[in-house]
Amino acid sequence: RERIQPDPSTWSSNLSAAETGRLAYVLLGPTFGSRIEERGRDGARLRVLTSSANHTALILSRDGRTLAQGSQESAAGDIWSIDVATGRRTLVVGGKADEDAPVLSPRGDRLLFSSNRSGRPYQLLIGRSDGAGEMREVLRGAQDLIASDWSGDGRTAVVFSGDILSGVWDTLLAVNPEDGRSRQVLLVSPGSFGDARLSPDGRWLAYSEGAYGQTRIYVIPFVPAWPAGATPAGRWQVGAPGGAHPRWPASGREIVFARLDGTAVSV
Repeated sequence: RERIQPDPSTWSSNLSAAETGRLAYVLLGPTFGSRIEERGRDGARLRVLTSSANHTALILSRDGRTLAQGSQESAAGDIWSIDVATGRRTLVVGGKADEDAPVLSPRGDRLLFSSNRSGRPYQLLIGRSDGAGEMREVLRGAQDLIASDWSGDGRTAVVFSGDILSGVWDTLLAVNPEDGRSRQVLLVSPGSFGDARLSPDGRWLAYSEGAYGQTRIYVIPFVPAWPAGATPAGRWQVGAPGGAHPRWPASGREIVFARLDGTAVSV
């Protein structure tokens, strides 16, 4: 009945058993994990938005007013929203199911996220970003699904398909976020993909790929946003190996990403 601390890097619990039957474990507590902060371009801390906990995902709305976040502060994952102006934090989706990886619509009024409320594999659900009303299933596949971004015109969501327990995401899809009917395979990896983010104009996709510690960031044209016959061909590597979590500032003229040494880099 104890709330045993999970390890988000392996999707396992922090416990160990001896042949005698003695069990050693770490309790889930409010000080475990990371905290969400607002920082300036110079790295200076401006505000602390949350206490320390097992925060698993974070995405900022396009107008910069709302943060949607996944957090495993209870036995299962929940989804919260944070009002950036006030710092007020509100539970949007909670319960016994594991729900994570929220993605906001361009206007910030809709929410796409992963859930196992109907069992494995994890499916995609959609609903209002304030949590009101029904959260309905959009897409279910043979493998687990997790959303990564939502295009500025609202027509396309970028989705990973793979295995959530091993953390291997080998297929990158473009899908209709409202009904899931239109699906297009963008990329297939012999390894695993990481984060993927669309440029502000929707024409470019930045993503990370590779084994842990050796991930590389690439940029490719995002076919659905280009006129027919006008899509350029190519793939460009951004920075040295070891980069992850690419993000596009509003100008679209740079990519900000994290490195393994804990620094954030702009190129």
